Amino acid sequence: MPTPRTYSTNAARQAAYRTRKAVSSSPPPLCPPARSGVRRWHLLIAKAHLLLQEVAAEMAAYEAARSDAWHDSERGEQFAARSELLQDALSLLDDLTDA
Repeated sequence: MPTPRTYSTNAARQAAYRTRKAVSSSPPPLCPPARSGVRRWHLLIAKAHLLLQEVAAEMAAYEAARSDAWHDSERGEQFAARSELLQDALSLLDDLTDA
């Protein structure tokens, strides 16, 4: 005796599979919610600071590898403006971690 079908169509079977995969591959929380608010926030701010420092280092290496013509172009100027904004964000996070 054949086993009964769980899904009526292949599309329904694939949709169920995608749903299971999406639920199982959700990222873990950045910081366990069991900690008190202030301590948890400080840890999250410290993690954000580390991530932005990594981005800043990668952007600096990218910018250093570019030619002088690129630096003088519109794209280079836009990149420099974004880099300055990133540095401002890092200094603001420094102020938050010092407090």
